[in-house]
Amino acid sequence: MITRPVLVKGHRLRDEFACPITRELMRDPVIAADGHTYDREAIEMWLRTHDTSPKAGQPMDHLFLVPNHNLKRLIKDLIYEGGEGLYVKEEGADCGPDAPYRFALVPEHVLILKCLGPVESDWNGKTFRVTERGCVGGRKMPAELHGADFMHFSDATVSRKHFEVFFDKTDKCFKIRDEGSAGGTFVRVPYGVPKPLYPGLMIMLGKHQLLVTEPNRGDKQAPRLPPRSEPDVLPDDSGVDMAADSKDGSRPSTPVCQSMGGKGGRLRGEDGTGGGHVANATHMGGLDAALAVEEAPGGADDDSVADTPSPAMAAESKDDGAAMAMDEGDERSFGAAYEVEAKLARGHRALHLECFAPEGTPIQGRQYAVGRDGATLGRKQSNSIAFSHMANGQLMGIDSSISGEHARVEYSAARDCLLVLDGTPAKPSTNGTWFRLSQMHARSAPHALRDGMELLVGTVRFSAAHEMMVVEVELFTPQDAAKYMER
Repeated sequence: MITRPVLVKGHRLRDEFACPITRELMRDPVIAADGHTYDREAIEMWLRTHDTSPKAGQPMDHLFLVPNHNLKRLIKDLIYEGGEGLYVKEEGADCGPDAPYRFALVPEHVLILKCLGPVESDWNGKTFRVTERGCVGGRKMPAELHGADFMHFSDATVSRKHFEVFFDKTDKCFKIRDEGSAGGTFVRVPYGVPKPLYPGLMIMLGKHQLLVTEPNRGDKQAPRLPPRSEPDVLPDDSGVDMAADSKDGSRPSTPVCQSMGGKGGRLRGEDGTGGGHVANATHMGGLDAALAVEEAPGGADDDSVADTPSPAMAAESKDDGAAMAMDEGDERSFGAAYEVEAKLARGHRALHLECFAPEGTPIQGRQYAVGRDGATLGRKQSNSIAFSHMANGQLMGIDSSISGEHARVEYSAARDCLLVLDGTPAKPSTNGTWFRLSQMHARSAPHALRDGMELLVGTVRFSAAHEMMVVEVELFTPQDAAKYMER
């Protein structure tokens, strides 16, 4: 890969390296059903509104695209050799030392967003390439894009102007910002990397969103949660589409949850029953499309993995594993932005997690206290914060997208703050733990995007990957050429 611009004079791009749609150098060549090779981004955009060949005009037999690995490798090799082999001399063109430069091959940072679902999304299985020009995503194209590209969504969970991705030239990375969407933009918490908890942060497990708030107390020691007295049994006829817990896909009649023996219990309603009723499926289904509705390994009836150690034991561990993992994650992934979050979280040894979504959930508005003893979150009743409730004298699960042991909160003495981690020390949750970039209708601060990071735009899930690609820039004036010579 070239590291600085390569200038070419008196030549034009060879047809075999030019996309038939854009007439530009192909960066990710793919073969369509008509047998022709196109740049992936261009042909995918074409096929969103056409089912015919861009070259022949005939109907396509199918819409599958096959990577043209040989052509992609050849283009890369020619670029590495200086780029001259990509061009052919035009008849009568002046290629002398005083001839003007016609093109520049410029290395550029590119962000690849690959859609991971849901299957009903128009973006499922497709990719979108974000260049240094950036992009705006939403259901309606803004009147002014200021040079950025537009990423169109038809999904109802995506706002008209949902998010913006831009390239930060100072930090040399892409960043995303929620533009005040209603459905939110979420980032997945990587397994094994703690996320500092601070007032105002919003986290999501399954379909449930929790707001981190400060307790209404003068001291910062969390009150002890009342002891749990409900049975550790989730009935089969819970009225909620619970995922099958058994490995063969069948639903056990009485999935028994083992007690963890940790301190504290699930915060209950004032009447001591857990209160509320099972929410209607229309209220609970907002994220079903994006999240796999299945129990994580180690769920209610999985005895193959030991239960998570109690929060108290974790907090008293001499190794302070959460702090060590945080230090490693700091060096590896977060940098200065992570330090800002750690400062916001420092000193908050007691916090409340208040459920505010989805609308109609039986635990909406309920607050859960967490402190130095830590907490576990999941669908199993043995968790400190259990996503289940009592209705008609029976214990019922309320969110089948949440694993039996989904996440945990630990206190780090080294950082003097509370941390949330996905999964258990042995395994991650099935559907992940996420944090929301901003509240509804509020513009967020920019958040850096790194390789492998997962995003949730409304209910549409993407993975992000950073690449370096070469783009062809046409030069119209000597000043254009001089600009690239200076790089």
